[in-house]
Amino acid sequence: MGFESATLHNGASADGTRIDRLVDAQAAARPTAVAVRWRDEELSYDELVAQSRRVAEGLARLGVTAGDIVAVRVPPRPRLVGVLLGVLRLGAAYTVIPMEWPLARAEEVVRGAAARVCLVADGEEEVPGAPTVSLTGLLCGTAPVLSGPTAPATAPEVACLFFTSGSTGKPKGVLSPHLGTIRIAFDPRLGFGPETVMLQAASVAWDAFALEVWTPLVHGGTVVFAPATPVTGEVIRHAVAQGVNAMFLTTSLFNVTIDDDPGAFEGVELLMVGGERLSPKHMDTPVWLLDASGHPVPAGAAGEVAIGGPGVALGYTGNEAETARKFRTLPLGPDGAPERVYLTGDLAAYDDTGNLVFQGRNDRQIKIRGVRVEPGEVEAAITGLSGVGSATVLPVPVDATNIEGLVAFYTCASTPPVTEEEVRAAVAAVLPSAFVPKSAIRLPALPLNATGKLDRVRIVELLSSHTAAQAVATGDGEQHDGNLGVVLDQVRVLLNRPLTVQADIFDAGATSITAIQLAGRISRATGVTVPVSAVLRLRTPAGIAGFLDDADSDDDELAA
Repeated sequence: MGFESATLHNGASADGTRIDRLVDAQAAARPTAVAVRWRDEELSYDELVAQSRRVAEGLARLGVTAGDIVAVRVPPRPRLVGVLLGVLRLGAAYTVIPMEWPLARAEEVVRGAAARVCLVADGEEEVPGAPTVSLTGLLCGTAPVLSGPTAPATAPEVACLFFTSGSTGKPKGVLSPHLGTIRIAFDPRLGFGPETVMLQAASVAWDAFALEVWTPLVHGGTVVFAPATPVTGEVIRHAVAQGVNAMFLTTSLFNVTIDDDPGAFEGVELLMVGGERLSPKHMDTPVWLLDASGHPVPAGAAGEVAIGGPGVALGYTGNEAETARKFRTLPLGPDGAPERVYLTGDLAAYDDTGNLVFQGRNDRQIKIRGVRVEPGEVEAAITGLSGVGSATVLPVPVDATNIEGLVAFYTCASTPPVTEEEVRAAVAAVLPSAFVPKSAIRLPALPLNATGKLDRVRIVELLSSHTAAQAVATGDGEQHDGNLGVVLDQVRVLLNRPLTVQADIFDAGATSITAIQLAGRISRATGVTVPVSAVLRLRTPAGIAGFLDDADSDDDELAA
């Protein structure tokens, strides 16, 4: 469809090239309808638009103009949507920084985006790299006017920047246009409309966040912020009970939920899942498989996935060389017409049914719990630690499709040597949690092959030896029965090694996905419902078993 004018469900038309104008049209048509909800807090369309106008006015007073980039570090609540809509109303673009990210990572984002200002929730610390303004200071007009250069950092058709991991050790800011989201919102197969109630559960730093927020709002639907994270079967059930009928889940989260609690999706009308298989006949986005020279590969051969269409991102902010490498204009259209494409780095081939089947990457990028991770960024963080000589990281399980985490190998150039805890803490201080290695293994030297490059085969062998030795060392050598025995058995299966009763399962490599699996398996084995929140809070086999013992005791008292 053409997006210059979008037809709304009430028959009216609106400027279809900008998110803010589409939301304005819905506010005019459905002013009292609920736009955003979190627990008992709601904003109607009228209230959302009014709030966004106050934000836009406040930013204009500061000196923010169209094309500027505004960093936002505000909790994922209804107020956040009003702030972002206000940024878009001004013709500026936003980048959202998760509250849980380390301050050092927040600073990297602010500097990488060349943000004109960083808006923060009241009482939050200042983010280095740009003037920091609280929401109260913005709305009350007490914040000082910005000084410094005023040249717009990006084009006005950009809606947001989201930062993806960079192989050089620095994150890359992707310039995402309004049309990138609008194309999805108006895909007739997805059926978004005024009755859509979308769960917002993705990290605010991901591109999925924009999908969850704006696709329902441009149609007059409702966004419901998840009451808790991680998203589990019980969270989904609660959301559906609150009216949610649409959601997006990562592949790993969907797989865990459908295995452990398939009934949780009852009442969900639209479920979008990020996966490894794509069917071109079911997509509007043009897709090509290309060889290293940018030419289409022969039928049946694997090639790099290139995507085109009007919603393709505009490039990487402040990184012309990487933009030129990944965003290219090639003669791929009819009769060799030029097509602007994004080279994804994903390798795929068509199977016999016409689906695109993922076959790996042409670089080291991986995904952990839906987060793009460049191992080079983690290695840079480790080698930046005083006393560390060199480092490399491996995804685990090795060569698996669904990566659970990272293991780091490092050498030391100091005495006393840098400890595993210090290595993990150094990464956690500057990078999000998905980047933090599950374990760090110190070596006298990293193994090299005959050409002087890292010997990956030897590294994998060292990892296998370390895992086997650790499995022997971490068991307590005792047999346990009852609830504690059940918990230890399930932990051993999920982590592929035994643990002592007081071991922290998350220090041993468990993730939020592991917690969901563990809660479901223990619940089925014991007949006692174990909330994921209890696993996340208690953390040890003994603590989780104690929760089960208390539940059994309560049942005995009721039966007496």
